[in-house]
Formats: sequence, C-alpha cells, structure tokens
Amino acid sequence: MLSLQIEWYAIFVQRGSHAITHHLKLTIMNYTEHYRGIKIDVQAPHVEVDEAVQVELRSCIDKLVRFTHDINEVNLYINIEGNGGAAISKLGMRVAIPGPDIYADEDGDNWIGMLKSVTDKNIRQLQKVKK
Repeated sequence: MLSLQIEWYAIFVQRGSHAITHHLKLTIMNYTEHYRGIKIDVQAPHVEVDEAVQVELRSCIDKLVRFTHDINEVNLYINIEGNGGAAISKLGMRVAIPGPDIYADEDGDNWIGMLKSVTDKNIRQLQKVKK
C-alpha cells in the first residue's frame, strides 16, 4: 500500500510584520492487493481510503465472482473534484474480464453506497455479456 502525504507551507511577507501563510495538503493513496486470485488496484488521489471501504470492496468482489469466475483485475478510482461546497465525490470501477472490460461510475457522498451501486451496475453488465 502506498500512501503519500505532502504538506507545503509558504509565508509571504507583506508590509511590515503582517504575513499570509498558505498551507496545501495533498494526500495520494494508491494500493494494490490480491484477493481471491484477483488483482485489486485502487487509485485515490486526494482521498484516504479507510478500512471500511477496503472491506466493502472485497465484499463487492465476492458478489461479482458469483456472476463470472473470469475476473482478472478490478480497478477502483476514487476522487473528489472541486472545492468546498462545489466538491463532487466520484467513484469508478473497472472489471477486467476476457473480452471488453466493464466499467461503471457513480457520483455521491457515501463511498460505501457508491461502491455498492457501481457493483450492481457492473453485475447487470456481466449478466448482459453472459447472454
């Protein structure tokens, strides 16, 4: 697991003793693991993925495996775009299977709910591929 946190401070002095401090905190979390013979790759710039989301991801893979045993890899993309009240949480999941991969994404404010939603969308795609 790779989790990198960078903090940057800059002080700009203006007239006299007044100073303005800028603080930028950037969190980059990427990790790879193998679960049930499936490679899991999580890319989460600006987001720290907690243990509950990781456990739910494994549970979602268990659901996907019920519909196909040919999953080679699952890529999860988690990001927050924008700032403040305009920020949008995005989650996407790509499931690598023989032939064209399947992909679903979701916007929302609950990572676990979004993860369940994209899993259900991907299951529907897997069911269409089987027909």
